Amino acid sequence: MLAASLVFGIGSAQAVPIPVDLELAMTIDVSGSVDGTDYALQRQGYVDAFNNASLQNDMLSGDLGQIAVSVFFFGTDGHQWSPGWQLIDSAAAAGNFATTLAGTNRPESGSTNIAAGIDTAAGTFGNTYIGTRQLIDVSGDGSQSMNGCYFSDLSCTTLQGSRDAFLDGSANRAINALWINDRDYFGNTGSETINSLDYGETNVIGGTDSFQLAISGFSDFGEAIGTKLKAEFTGEPPTTSVPEPTTLSLMLLGLLGLGASRRRLKAA
Repeated sequence: MLAASLVFGIGSAQAVPIPVDLELAMTIDVSGSVDGTDYALQRQGYVDAFNNASLQNDMLSGDLGQIAVSVFFFGTDGHQWSPGWQLIDSAAAAGNFATTLAGTNRPESGSTNIAAGIDTAAGTFGNTYIGTRQLIDVSGDGSQSMNGCYFSDLSCTTLQGSRDAFLDGSANRAINALWINDRDYFGNTGSETINSLDYGETNVIGGTDSFQLAISGFSDFGEAIGTKLKAEFTGEPPTTSVPEPTTLSLMLLGLLGLGASRRRLKAA
């Protein structure tokens, strides 16, 4: 009995989530509108970010000096990256994460179900790690196209429900977004059926200091995801201090999203 109690005691101790500065779920579009080249550009953007020495310093800059990250995919369904949540507590751990991610194949294609990606990610928070901050980072090139929502609908109640269920009034949770405006119906020029920033504000982003960015195509993804991840690692929203024109445009869009989300928080 003593031996059994010791075993169960050890098991209980191991089940306690490990404290980290940030739990970050990176949720990536792999629907049919994302071809093989586009997927590779997304994946490489994340790989480069986790291999970047400056961003590695940002990852480890919190009070606890460690974060937990995982990758999720959404097409018709939501999928978690098979290694699951990973602890990043050193530059070497970040590099190992990048190496493993570099060999990851897309799990599916199909329709666009952002809600499934958010729901799948949300269900894994606090299981192995518990973050001072908990973020879902969505990147995609189109709107929800199933579960009661059509690709040209500005408002999607299914997606709003997934967002609100994750946030649930928690001060330490947020959802941020990066929109790739390469679709003829989804963008920011005024000619598209849906303005991507309006779509994100209506249906996706929310929570403390949430923000969103928009870019014109997958070729800009690497720079954009670096900008986005830096803000998420440090907890400091994007600024307009970087002089390069493309980055400056990204920052301005991010501030638009941040201001809108703060207005939502104030109204709530």
